[in-house]
Amino acid sequence: EDITFYMPGGYHPVRIGEVFSGTKGDYRIMHKLGQGAFATVWLAQTVSSRAFVALKIPTAGEHGFDEAEMLELANTAAGSDHPRVSEFINKIPIRGPNGLHCGIVTDVVVPLASAGVGFQPRWWRKEVVYGMVQAMAQIHRADMVHGG
Repeated sequence: EDITFYMPGGYHPVRIGEVFSGTKGDYRIMHKLGQGAFATVWLAQTVSSRAFVALKIPTAGEHGFDEAEMLELANTAAGSDHPRVSEFINKIPIRGPNGLHCGIVTDVVVPLASAGVGFQPRWWRKEVVYGMVQAMAQIHRADMVHGG
């Protein structure tokens, strides 16, 4: 990863074993899952129940707080028990050397590329697409629109 992303307004430095505290619990960092232009994503474990979660830490600034609010709204509108919508668990304000970040705790989701979609039978790929359509329909019923 490019170390220049760790600058004011950029990534928040994270250490394996570090604990982040939110209003709904504490989360211990276990492993780095990945990074993109605007965030790093970490596998974490709740300190209380040892359940695995994903902790996304966007670059510093307001966009992380906006994303957390949208995820929370989508989860509330879709119903937190909807099987096709990722579960929003918590948001954590994180102040660090590069600014204020909004950590977003969700259930752990595996990217389709990592799941070997191309090697799965056709019926399985159809089920995945069907599930994606169901999730989008649920979000649209809640008057939310997904865009890229």
